Amino acid sequence: MQSGTFKWAEELGASELGMRTLGLIVQSYAGQPFKLEQIEKLARDGISGAELRIGVLSLVKSGILCAVKKTWGERLYFITAPLFPRLQACILGPVYPHEEAVNRVSLEREGRPGIEMDLFRVLVWIGQNGLLITAKGTIHQKTISRLGGLIQLAADDLKHIPLHYPHKEVYPANTAVVLDLLLALGLIERRGSWTVNEPAVAEWLRLPSDVMRLAVYKQLLTRYIPADPSLQHYAYAISTEHIQEGTWYLLEDIICWMKGYHMLTGPLAEGQTTFMLGWLEMLCGLGFVDLGLGEKGQAAFRWRGKPKLEGQITTAGKADRNFEQPLAPVERKFYVQPDFEILVPSGVSYLLRWELELFAQGLTYDAMSVYKISRESTAHALKHRRTPADAAAFLEQGSASGIPANLRSALEQWGRELGRTSIEERVLLRCSDEEAAERINRYDGGQSKLERIGPLDFIVHEQDLKEMYKVLNHLDLTPRKTVHSESAIIYPRFDPALQAAGDLSVEEAVEINPGHPGPREPQGWIFSGTAIHIYERDEEPLSLADLFPGSEEIPQAWCKELRSYHASTAKALIQQALAWRTKIRLGIRGKVTEGLPIRLLNGNPWKVQVLMLPSLQSQDLSHSDWDTLQLLLPEDPYFKG
Repeated sequence: MQSGTFKWAEELGASELGMRTLGLIVQSYAGQPFKLEQIEKLARDGISGAELRIGVLSLVKSGILCAVKKTWGERLYFITAPLFPRLQACILGPVYPHEEAVNRVSLEREGRPGIEMDLFRVLVWIGQNGLLITAKGTIHQKTISRLGGLIQLAADDLKHIPLHYPHKEVYPANTAVVLDLLLALGLIERRGSWTVNEPAVAEWLRLPSDVMRLAVYKQLLTRYIPADPSLQHYAYAISTEHIQEGTWYLLEDIICWMKGYHMLTGPLAEGQTTFMLGWLEMLCGLGFVDLGLGEKGQAAFRWRGKPKLEGQITTAGKADRNFEQPLAPVERKFYVQPDFEILVPSGVSYLLRWELELFAQGLTYDAMSVYKISRESTAHALKHRRTPADAAAFLEQGSASGIPANLRSALEQWGRELGRTSIEERVLLRCSDEEAAERINRYDGGQSKLERIGPLDFIVHEQDLKEMYKVLNHLDLTPRKTVHSESAIIYPRFDPALQAAGDLSVEEAVEINPGHPGPREPQGWIFSGTAIHIYERDEEPLSLADLFPGSEEIPQAWCKELRSYHASTAKALIQQALAWRTKIRLGIRGKVTEGLPIRLLNGNPWKVQVLMLPSLQSQDLSHSDWDTLQLLLPEDPYFKG
């Protein structure tokens, strides 16, 4: 592990043992969870399994590692998600691609416009229509097809990514990913049907596109990577500060680079290389990268807009100086043309586009999006309680050069033609006989909860619907089916004044979660890694007795001083050292040395194979080869004070 990483971990409060342990964990497990006993397998170069166990607990105390507890009490440890990118970036060094090969890369596929547009268009559709659920708990097939037509991410972009989600036979992969991200970001919620979470959407739409993409990328890293440390290292490594935006990289060069820093060990399996290519295909479909081919057909990629993961963390989990800077306000204005087309540059706030989607029809969505306003689109807006006068006011406010006179005249004309009459729904209470109708009428007693429109019929006012259902039950006139009235969906209205995000930092924006303040568990339905979030956070500190079971039962003299022992006692002491995977101290012919017992060798007399320190030479020793013996437990500040 590089010295910069040691210094960084030390500033977080990690001990020396903790820092040595951290390097092994990063390289061997990445951000994947591991058990305490598994860490012993990483013992090398004279560091014992016991020292690594204590190193883990030092890292927990300093906040670098987290612990969760399974239902049956087993603990899992893992590097906290915000810290892992910085740790990995500190260990990795510069990439040195083959310059000739990179210069001869040809563009195979340009990245799509961006996942933020897919999320936006589906949100708009849900805001206007809702998502009704079938009796089986899935979205209607016709609606799924309609959503698929809004999404530029293609199912083929995801063919090499192992995605697991409910009703896989119903939802195409691209639709499932978009809905998953909307759920995970808290932008839609289930209330019988799926609807937009208005407070969350209001905050989301005011963010610049690059911050939206960063939030999405964090979701991909958290939930779309299999429980494979090598694949997690790869997905994080290609977005470190060592990879430059706009520069072509061959996939084979990236693999060699990572192997050079021991992030990948051993030959890669076919499934791993398939995922690595599939990850790039997915990023291309989401608008993050372009794909290319090298001179010999090698897979290559370049970042179109690289998320800055490691920039979010320095010490103690605090934001970097750059990330404390407020977000720059996004461009606010679009351009209204005399032919009723509206030109929307890529930087225009999605909060402004939200209302534009209601007044005008989207024709193209690209670097310059094009909308067109018409009598039909204005009539559609009227269904969501926006009048032609509202459209004129909105266009005037959002346009860089005002509204052409002919469009203003058209909106005034449409205002005289549209919305002067309305057809409204009412709930009808119908009785089968006059006796029931009279009982209901007497109970109402002129309180205007009901409007009688015939001998057997009443109109129930919407605000009195719940109470009226209780009344009918009380009168033993329970209706044959549940009375329910669902008002027409009204497209949410957000204040365009919120669009300037200058009062937010990037870190705050990415972690934004209105409606669910504070930490929350992932709400998406795709999860390919180890589901750590389902387990309880473990805050209980461990003691030496937890790490070294039976330590209170052995003679304390074994650990306190070098002493001579009978052969049978010496054998018991060494067996304990082997069980705890800890070191021993030996007095041999007047010299004191340390060693790590490897295994007992049967025979008469018995022997023990010891890795001698610091030489790392293995020796087979019998009881007669040493004069004194001591059991060594690791010392660490974690267990002091």
